[in-house]
Amino acid sequence: MAADDHTKTAWVWALVAALGVVAVALIVLLLARSRRRRAWDSDFRAAQAEVAWTARTVLPQVQAAGDPDRIASAWRALQPQIATLGDQLTVLGSSTRNHADAARARVLRDALRAAGTTVENATGGPRGGPWPEDINAAIIILESALASDAP
Repeated sequence: MAADDHTKTAWVWALVAALGVVAVALIVLLLARSRRRRAWDSDFRAAQAEVAWTARTVLPQVQAAGDPDRIASAWRALQPQIATLGDQLTVLGSSTRNHADAARARVLRDALRAAGTTVENATGGPRGGPWPEDINAAIIILESALASDAP
């Protein structure tokens, strides 16, 4: 009978140890997932802030140039920054498994592209270049995208 009790006790301890290993593995996985989530959120907030800065600070400065040639020149200087930001949003959209987060990143990226297209179309247009109202249209596109993501 004593050997039977010892066998039962050994099974109980083995089961407790196995559950402990599973619990530790689960905790490690959840911590890693939480860390990735916080990193993604931080990167997205940074990209979102850069879109807001572009819409609220940079584009109004471009708009203030007034003259179509100067606006076009300022826009050309801004294009690499906008392209880099669009690339960052593309990476963010593809680096998450959360469909809502991917959609948030795509909305901002698509707004950047639409704003760029709006100004680019004016640059090659019959009016000789983008005018302040073309830049204003780009600002509205970006602000709309930012507002759609507001809590």
